[in-house]
Amino acid sequence: MYFDSVTQLIIYLSELFSKHKLSHPQSDAQLIVSHYTGIPRLELNLHAQDKLSKDQISHIIGASQRRTKHEPLQHIFGETCFMGFEFLVDPDVLIPRKETELLVEQVIKDNQESRSLLDIGTGSGNIAISIAKLCPDWDVEATDISKNALKVARNNATRNGVEVVFYHTDLYQGISKCYDIIVSNPPYVSERDYLELSPEVRVFEPRLALLAKEEGLFFFRRILQEGAKHLNPDGLVYFEIGHNQSNRIMDLAAELNYRVVDIYKDYQQFDRIVKLGKLNPILEKVCHLDWRKSYGSKSFVMERSHHGLTLNTKSYMLYHYQ
Repeated sequence: MYFDSVTQLIIYLSELFSKHKLSHPQSDAQLIVSHYTGIPRLELNLHAQDKLSKDQISHIIGASQRRTKHEPLQHIFGETCFMGFEFLVDPDVLIPRKETELLVEQVIKDNQESRSLLDIGTGSGNIAISIAKLCPDWDVEATDISKNALKVARNNATRNGVEVVFYHTDLYQGISKCYDIIVSNPPYVSERDYLELSPEVRVFEPRLALLAKEEGLFFFRRILQEGAKHLNPDGLVYFEIGHNQSNRIMDLAAELNYRVVDIYKDYQQFDRIVKLGKLNPILEKVCHLDWRKSYGSKSFVMERSHHGLTLNTKSYMLYHYQ
């Protein structure tokens, strides 16, 4: 197959991808051509009439055939960018998402001093490695139940020149220490929602990193239940959550004696990041959480004392977003 120019090849690929009902045919065509020619995507127009070698065309056509089967570009290229850093990816790890950058940014923004941090379900290591790279004085550790995922994560740590301690374990099993921060982007997709995912995700990304029982809440519950003894007294838990899970996460937090410090939205204004802290042990004994007051669109679950203890209700407020 012969093409006279970069432009002709991009037009051909765009039409091919449209026929296969890919969501972004022109963008995919440009990214593939850019990757295999070394021409930055934004400069492709400046090279519109450039001739391509037979090897370049062969690589581009091979990658394009894989893309027509909905294989993610990140798997085809074997890498992706996250927080401005390059990460190796393969079918054993979840492809890092742009929304997860918000999780990393919030953790760093909230914690300016040196911290100890545990990343649960690290996958490619993108969260732990990015934090270790941007906060070199932090003590960063990470766990994953998948040996293959940890192999990718360790390679990424080496590639990015950081030291992260990786544990092959199920959540906290075998870990005895406590941390200032526990962070996780756990599997949170329910069986019902899984069926609605795109072929790129459903067919090519690991089910282990996506699916969770209890309508997507299974790992949130386990991380909080088992995490109480691994979190320092003033420690914080940061989760990435599903776009429709915030109310249920708030209820779960109250049930397991955590306070909701804040909730942050993603680029589409969905609740996406939740920050939790443990309740003060004294307050757990003297308070219950059955007194609700509504203010506009938000309902606040307030703590009430049985023994006349004066509480700073603002400090120990559980936000219950509706």
